[in-house]
Amino acid sequence: MIARRGFVVSAACFLMAGSVSAAPRRMTARQAHAAAARGELLLLDIRTRSEWKQTGIGASAQPVSMHEPNFLVRLQQLTHGDKSRPVALICAVGGRSKSIQNALARIGYSAVIDVSEGMIGGVHGTGWIKSGLPVRPYPPQK
Repeated sequence: MIARRGFVVSAACFLMAGSVSAAPRRMTARQAHAAAARGELLLLDIRTRSEWKQTGIGASAQPVSMHEPNFLVRLQQLTHGDKSRPVALICAVGGRSKSIQNALARIGYSAVIDVSEGMIGGVHGTGWIKSGLPVRPYPPQK
């Protein structure tokens, strides 16, 4: 219930910001991993903690669940308040990442990229895992 409430609060903030006309940007999991590894963008895995536990997290991604109430706070911390910093979003199959990409654009984030094939693949591609990209366990092992 708390996770759902956090998402609803974040979504309400997004929706109140108005509309945006910028064309959406998209990249493959392989492209996102390479760019994040080079430090060219911040890659966020926006899925739930239970999804992270099931599949792991992309090795170059930061786990920041869109379902938790501190999502926007964590995003601001990781971007150091720079809404022009390139941020790529990955979820399971591309639906949530696309939705949050649009929502973030409405509140002023100008360089948000949708990793549309997601972690497990979908209509836009094979996905992170089937592409053989590196993953790390969640929670992190000591």
